[in-house]
Amino acid sequence: MERGNGTVMVYRFSWIAGLATIAFSFWELTQLLRPSVATTRWEFVVLAGFLLGSTITWIAVSYRLHGALVILLNAAVLFLGASRYLAPEHTLVIVPTPDGFGIIGREMAQAWDLIQFGVEPVLPFPGLIVIVTGLFWTLGALLVWGLLKSRPFVALIPPLVVALQLATVDRVPTGLGRIAAFILLVAAAIMAVNADERDVGAGRMVRVGNWPGRTSTRPAPSALALLAGTIVAALFLVGLLNPLVPRDGLMTWRTSSGLTGGFYGSVSYNPFVSIQKGLAANSETVVFRASIEGDVDPEEVYFRLLSLETYGGGQWYATNGAELSSINEPVWEVSEQAYVGPKSSVEATVLIEALGQDWLPAPYAPVQVTAATSRLESSIRVREVDAALAIPGSRTAAGDSFTVVSAVPALDVAALASTGAGVLSPLFATAAGADELVPTPVADLVSRELEDRERYVELPSDIDGRIGTAARSVTANLQTPFEQGLALEKWFREAGGFTYSTDVTPGHEADTLASWLFDEDNPDRRVGYCEQFAASMGVMARTLGIPTRIVLGFTPGTRLLPDSNQVIVRDKNAHAWVELWIPTQGWVSFDPTPRSDGANPSPTFSTLENELGFDVTAYLADVPAPPPIEAGGAVIPQGDRPTESNPFFGGGGDADPGPGLPSWVAFAVAMAIILLLLTAALPMFKWIRRRRRMRRLEQGDVTAAWEDIVTRLGDFGSPPSPANTPLEAAAEVDEAMRPLAMVYTRSLYSDSGSSSASELTVATESLRRTRATLDDRHTLTQRVVARYRLGSVRLRRRPKL
Repeated sequence: MERGNGTVMVYRFSWIAGLATIAFSFWELTQLLRPSVATTRWEFVVLAGFLLGSTITWIAVSYRLHGALVILLNAAVLFLGASRYLAPEHTLVIVPTPDGFGIIGREMAQAWDLIQFGVEPVLPFPGLIVIVTGLFWTLGALLVWGLLKSRPFVALIPPLVVALQLATVDRVPTGLGRIAAFILLVAAAIMAVNADERDVGAGRMVRVGNWPGRTSTRPAPSALALLAGTIVAALFLVGLLNPLVPRDGLMTWRTSSGLTGGFYGSVSYNPFVSIQKGLAANSETVVFRASIEGDVDPEEVYFRLLSLETYGGGQWYATNGAELSSINEPVWEVSEQAYVGPKSSVEATVLIEALGQDWLPAPYAPVQVTAATSRLESSIRVREVDAALAIPGSRTAAGDSFTVVSAVPALDVAALASTGAGVLSPLFATAAGADELVPTPVADLVSRELEDRERYVELPSDIDGRIGTAARSVTANLQTPFEQGLALEKWFREAGGFTYSTDVTPGHEADTLASWLFDEDNPDRRVGYCEQFAASMGVMARTLGIPTRIVLGFTPGTRLLPDSNQVIVRDKNAHAWVELWIPTQGWVSFDPTPRSDGANPSPTFSTLENELGFDVTAYLADVPAPPPIEAGGAVIPQGDRPTESNPFFGGGGDADPGPGLPSWVAFAVAMAIILLLLTAALPMFKWIRRRRRMRRLEQGDVTAAWEDIVTRLGDFGSPPSPANTPLEAAAEVDEAMRPLAMVYTRSLYSDSGSSSASELTVATESLRRTRATLDDRHTLTQRVVARYRLGSVRLRRRPKL
């Protein structure tokens, strides 16, 4: 392609770097999409789109079509091809019919939902393949257009950005090999452009006999230094900014929901739970099988992945940085949080079928783990705060097998019915007053303070006050966390008018918990599935001051055969429930999801009913109000009295954490600083180089003046041709450059290679006037672009004098 000076640029190395980068992006895409089933492989469709985008753009540029026409032509062909792919039976040759447009719209809407809410690897639905094909079509078009138009970074930067985004989307932590490959691609792109533009750069013209000479193909030291500095800064800043980036990223690429999959082709579960509506998994896919031995019926064993103890930004998530220990020297669960009541021993041998997860399903709480393969066993780590089993940097795959021995908590009903002073709690005292047979209260119970309690009761300071008001209303007159948990669970399951349904609207604006609970005009008011119920009960319990965490896992599986100890756990068993801290026992499970099919019976309620022989929750509404307490002549109603389980009260239900900036402010400031540094780096580097040239000029080296002006021309995108003499180059630029060209030519052909003081004065003045002329000739935008052009950032070979 001809440049402004008539030279032809052939970006041989840039073509190779561009194709390599696009190939890397394509490989990353294969990690996000599942193979096609009974249709043309999606890989062929995407590659065909890349080739078509490249070919159409090449032809259009060759015929010198206007840029807008090139875009329009590509868009038209892409649309017609996509229409034929999405609605083959509703097109007239290649043009879609009115019905075809409706089908296309539905397919694309489904693809958009998949992009927002899917968890990779996803099924390659037609609409998604069209979007991906359009992306690689665009990459092919930009590659061809950029290199044919001598705009190499237009060709090379987009595929690097796509590769980076695809790596971000992937749930698997990026390994060192992948990082190294990406850095090498960035380096290759920079060095390829540097090598391709070297022949049209700002090098000195040399005397006859040495000129034009050989151009060195070695990377310039300055380019290597810039590249090394960029890589080091990038790696350092990634580590520095990691705590400032939210766990679910800065883009709504996938839902923050804890449970997605099935329909979207995934059997992975995001470690988040929120009130926002994702898409519920309800498929029959078998995710794993388990053989269960021990003291618990196999069809009553819940499997957990991990617990989520932090609430913020409208969602629950597990805090980063939790301690992980090897199963060779494990810390199964910190002693301060371990359950102290009775336990049942369970041994479960799990065989993974279709679960792709970085957490292993296991009954709570593991005390021993062995894996069938050394690869898996060496990877397993124990999360010490909840004994969850993780495989950092990897995920489960079909055929993985491991055996877990767990000490499953069994409720001590007598302890839970007591206040800790040998007295029945109000709920059980009310039941006893109705002649129900209740357990004898325990007198010597020990209450334990939860380690890091603040984390388990923390709520945003701006939480809607209606949530705390509702929680206090539901738990009125109840004093112990266990009773309050029963009341909240019953409210969600029976008394609050909640409906279980997976047919809900996906997506909501942030923090709509209060709207979902209370707003009459909300179409999904009190309608949802486990995610919404667990998230809501967890927040309400925290407004009462009860330490709370959410658990992600699976409801009990179904027996493979009658009387068999083997169960199968399906995608539809994926579940979220709530655990409350009971000081005399430990973490106790509650399940607020009101499923009408009975697939998730409350383990706590079932145990109470089996041991007591009656429904104790039937007496929740009959618990009398405690007598008021007089303090200094004033009467404080019991419902508003701070207690150990309710240390604060008020509309928000949380202590004021004090003034502070939102996390996004810190992130924005950090990004602004980085942007400022990156913006100033290249101009500063060029300024330093020019200062060195000017010092050489002051010391009598007139070639420094010539190098400076030729570098300036290169920054403006029109460096002199190596085939021109200095005088010919000056004639193409401006008459102001002619004196410098004459002095420079004499210095090249003189025996001494040096210039007189008068000649240096002439060269300096000519340089000043030429630079001023060039600045006047170019617009402000062109001058700004020149400051950031990379072509001149290299150390050229000095001429042989």
